[in-house]
Amino acid sequence: AMFNDPSIYQWNNPTALMLGVFDNFSYDNVNQVKQSIKNIGQVCIQVRGSDTNTYNAKKDRIIDKLNESGISYNAKYIIIEVPNITDVII
Repeated sequence: AMFNDPSIYQWNNPTALMLGVFDNFSYDNVNQVKQSIKNIGQVCIQVRGSDTNTYNAKKDRIIDKLNESGISYNAKYIIIEVPNITDVII
């Protein structure tokens, strides 16, 4: 599976978590990803509470926005579809 390729996303490395609905992946969001990659090394973007078609459209928009900034998918970030998470327990 692509997620187990050690040359791409490092599953055991420190990772920043970005959780949101992301109806609009803003310039601020892009900067947050850039800062997290710089400070932590990689980012897991979790898109919550969408049906699969909406999720796929959001994922494509996020990838496009980050590509414009020179950040390529699977290199330093991944995007995962998650349920409508409303509370985080850590």
